[in-house]
Amino acid sequence: MKGMRRVKKAINARGRLKRRERISSKARLAFERQRGRRYIPKALIEHIGRLQIPLKEKVVLYRRLAKIFGEAKQLSEDSRKHLLNKAIEMLDADAFPKFLHNINAELTAARLQMLADILKPRKRFSFKYKSEHRFPDGFTEKDVYVMRASGVGEIAVFAIHFHPALNRNYVWFVQGVKGVDMRKMPRVIGKPWYRAIMDEVIRSAKELYKAGGELKVRYSTESQVYERIKKEYLKEEDAPRMFLRLDPKKPRVEKLFEEMGIIKNSKGNNLLKSC
Repeated sequence: MKGMRRVKKAINARGRLKRRERISSKARLAFERQRGRRYIPKALIEHIGRLQIPLKEKVVLYRRLAKIFGEAKQLSEDSRKHLLNKAIEMLDADAFPKFLHNINAELTAARLQMLADILKPRKRFSFKYKSEHRFPDGFTEKDVYVMRASGVGEIAVFAIHFHPALNRNYVWFVQGVKGVDMRKMPRVIGKPWYRAIMDEVIRSAKELYKAGGELKVRYSTESQVYERIKKEYLKEEDAPRMFLRLDPKKPRVEKLFEEMGIIKNSKGNNLLKSC
């Protein structure tokens, strides 16, 4: 009770901590948790409370997730439910504390922010979460995102994969939907369909880079679309590799990185100018 009284004294009229006000880690955690209750689903609040992790990591989770779920009010109910399920999956009670040295709270929140940004409404097309997608050959892929446009329906499907134990973040695959005339898509959505997907996915990764992550593309020679993506976005590696980095020297990536505020440091790593 004494800690909560001090927290209340430290909060200004806007519900934020006053400058230069010092409170204990436990009191700060209580403050962030209480503020987070306005936006974060109850099930996730309770799940975070049970995690055996340092208090400072919980503070980060409550603060960052409050922002994500606060902004997610504009999303559909299915999208919000998907974000909740992904958050609980990423914050697995056994795996998350075990691999905290590789994937901390900031990176986990940044991953969830990326998915939330992918699902945000757009003018000419949208991305919707789909729990399962069956391809014409009968193969089924789970947890995918479908690109849709008014008057066309489903145009393409892609997947984002985050390694559960390592800081590895991938565009897992990109594929057009069979039967759609892709030659008409530039008139419908303003650009080639694969370019629309890549541009928006890269833009959505801003917080991922800020948290020290990097986006790679799982490259495949099975489809011509990967050659187009490689030509416009990816590094031309000397040796064949399955996962390719984005190439900041290529015009489209350079433009997107500049828009996002990403620069190279002395070690050649991508960083945000604000970092």
